Amino acid sequence: MKRPATQWVKPGLIGRVRHLRGEADAKNYGGSVASDAAGAFKEAVESNKTAGADAIANIAHSVKEAANGIEKQSPQVAGMVRSAAEGVERISSDIRDRNVGELLDSVTKFAQRQPAAFFGVGILAGVVLTRIMRSSDRS
Repeated sequence: MKRPATQWVKPGLIGRVRHLRGEADAKNYGGSVASDAAGAFKEAVESNKTAGADAIANIAHSVKEAANGIEKQSPQVAGMVRSAAEGVERISSDIRDRNVGELLDSVTKFAQRQPAAFFGVGILAGVVLTRIMRSSDRS
């Protein structure tokens, strides 16, 4: 037995669409819904992008504090660690200052130039995220 297509559509949406008269109204409504959805998606992505940049900045800050802690025992290692932390801070600023399209462009170009490094960074990011998730579950 075939089911009507409207069974799979939310009832509220059916009610909103029924009042539309003519093709122009339907196109305007469809455009409005698409525009609202695109706006909400962009806002969510930007919000998560900012949160990610903040998390990266916090990591850089922690690494700098660790470098300060080992400064007396090993100034050379502390300098290398501090330099790495500054690089992480630049990445955080770069993420915060660019829009999502520019970030995706940069990632794509990097992956094309350095596929092995891109793959390695992906694995490293997965390991780090897994550890963060596990540690937050224990808390």
